[in-house]
Amino acid sequence: MKSTITFPVMCIGLTLLSLSTYAQQERILTPQEMKKDITFYFKELREMHPNVYEKYTASQIDSVENQLLNQCCQSMSLFDFNYLLAKTTKYTDEFTYVECDELTSLPEEYEDQYFPPAIFSKDTITVNGINIISINDISSKKIINELDALIPWQCITYIRQKKMNELLSPVLYKVFHITPPFTCKIQVKDTQSIQDTIFSPVDSPIEATPPLPKYYTEGPLSYDYFEKDSIALLFYNQEVAKAKARKNEYINYVTTFFNLMKGHNFKYLFIDLSQFKESSINQEEGESLFLPFLKTKPYELILNITATSAGAKKYYDECYSQISGGKKKKELPKAIQKGIEKDYPELNMFLSLAKDGKIEYPFKGEENSGEFDGKVFIIMGKDTGSKGRILCERIKKGDAGILVGETPYVYIPASGNEFYEELPESGIKFLCTVLFTDLKEKESYHKDRFLQPDIPYKLIYPLKIKDYKEIIRISRERNL
Repeated sequence: MKSTITFPVMCIGLTLLSLSTYAQQERILTPQEMKKDITFYFKELREMHPNVYEKYTASQIDSVENQLLNQCCQSMSLFDFNYLLAKTTKYTDEFTYVECDELTSLPEEYEDQYFPPAIFSKDTITVNGINIISINDISSKKIINELDALIPWQCITYIRQKKMNELLSPVLYKVFHITPPFTCKIQVKDTQSIQDTIFSPVDSPIEATPPLPKYYTEGPLSYDYFEKDSIALLFYNQEVAKAKARKNEYINYVTTFFNLMKGHNFKYLFIDLSQFKESSINQEEGESLFLPFLKTKPYELILNITATSAGAKKYYDECYSQISGGKKKKELPKAIQKGIEKDYPELNMFLSLAKDGKIEYPFKGEENSGEFDGKVFIIMGKDTGSKGRILCERIKKGDAGILVGETPYVYIPASGNEFYEELPESGIKFLCTVLFTDLKEKESYHKDRFLQPDIPYKLIYPLKIKDYKEIIRISRERNL
């Protein structure tokens, strides 16, 4: 028995506030063109995406598609149609969405005139502690519903709030046709009364934060220490091992650092992964920089990687084309094919996925006596990326250190390895993920599918000696 799905009506329903008045010279799409694009987009999702029904059922996704088709019974401007499709982002992962370039900038005449940075709840926009009921007579709830539809469902609160702030001003200008000054109805604190107030535009939608200390930005690796307190710090940053050719240089750097620690008999080591977002080296190479110096227990962490046959094959072909300078595999001599496959062994994974649809990728750790006898803390933060998160997972499984800090933004299971495609009629671009990666065994240190720190600690940069001492104190108090 099929249930009646009604929820998409509120979320997908296009705010048809005569959007096309924003750009009267835009191309106009016919209903036939739009319906062809919609059908193509959802067909690609079903064939290429490895887990399109992770959050929403097939009948719910079908309902979203049908409503889009029903809303395209009249001609529409390119922006109107693009925005309509972009609002399907709510139903997909963070690497699968329809691009809408118009929502990445403000109208030229209002450049750098943003609505102030805000905090968003279910139906209220809050600026500097002031609850806003409406902006230029558009209810906050209505605005929030529009923003929510443009953000993937799996985004952690920190990322969701950031994206909402980035999208708020373009949506106000281009969807609701609101211009400065922003006249808002606000709820007077501790009362039920409502009054009008004007918010002046600001030059950034994101609240300013102090620049990161130089040891996060001036090199891929850096270290510091407090000899008096027996504390050593190793910073493992975004650019680490950006070029594989420098791998030995990084290993020598870390070796020098641990020799220094040994010479001074440090008791506490903090390895800071809070700014480790991505790396071009593989996971084992990244960990080889410091794990050999730590005491670890034997462990196994198995990743289940899945893909559709069509998605894996498409990604394989596109990667091959990019590597070979635009040529297909069959167009290349056998010798060149062998050279490519030797230099890019990961391509074989996509061939296996195209054939079998699923592979297990084990991370195995042997017991290691290590050289460091002290206590190890791994600092992770909101900006710790997918590879940094997997590194933290392995440290946790091998009992090599205590996880400290904030929840990384990466959702588990993770989607990735996406490809670009264009809709056949409008030319609108969309992104679709190819791989779906999950842990074979669910872990108790996950909450709502996000990796959790053993010691939650708000990271306010730069961390000072008092922060490191406080973390040590908490670990003693909790017998960690």
